[in-house]
Amino acid sequence: MVLRLALSLLLTVLAIAFWVAECTGPRPVVGDVRLLPPAAEGAPYRVEASITNAGRGHGEVAVTVRLRDEASGRTVQTDKRIELDEHESTRIVADVPAPVATYVPNVEALYPPR
Repeated sequence: MVLRLALSLLLTVLAIAFWVAECTGPRPVVGDVRLLPPAAEGAPYRVEASITNAGRGHGEVAVTVRLRDEASGRTVQTDKRIELDEHESTRIVADVPAPVATYVPNVEALYPPR
């Protein structure tokens, strides 16, 4: 009787943990990051990236776009918020004002937003 109750409790806890892990929100995955140079003198750099929700949940995702100067290591960043539905893919475009340099782009998407 005690073993049956313990097994039932364990299965209930596992089912709840699985449900929470799978249904609490999006799982954003970043891909295809591209950096475009300024279109004119004084214009911002443009970063494009695809963000796909690899999960089944819906929610707001925090996106951080960083440019790292290869020579100095300094970074410039901008932040965005996007909404993702279940298995949705979207393309983001971020204009990042930065001095002329050779940059490496990095895009990070987090859920839940901080």
